[in-house]
Amino acid sequence: GCWNPTITDQIATATEWDVIGWDLRTGKEIYNVKQAHNQFVRDVDINPNNPWYFVTGGDDATIKFWDNRKLTGPLKTLSNHSHWVWNVKYNRFMDALVLSSSTDSFVNL
Repeated sequence: GCWNPTITDQIATATEWDVIGWDLRTGKEIYNVKQAHNQFVRDVDINPNNPWYFVTGGDDATIKFWDNRKLTGPLKTLSNHSHWVWNVKYNRFMDALVLSSSTDSFVNL
């Protein structure tokens, strides 16, 4: 999971296949992406410059970009890895850059 860098009372968590956003002031769910990946979601990161966008990586070897205001499906899906994606992180200074690492032994930018 991760803290929202823009709205500090919000966090996002990855729970098996789902990604859940939480408001820590109320303790309530603010969004829930059911079946965000076909297999376990391993990491989630929130865009440092836009609190609505987040990225996920999963055991299905994909990276998915989301807008928490429109959760009907991912905005974009990347399949640059051949095995489980364990980490995804936005660049804090240039959010168009996302770093990912995988058990395929590759780190992608």
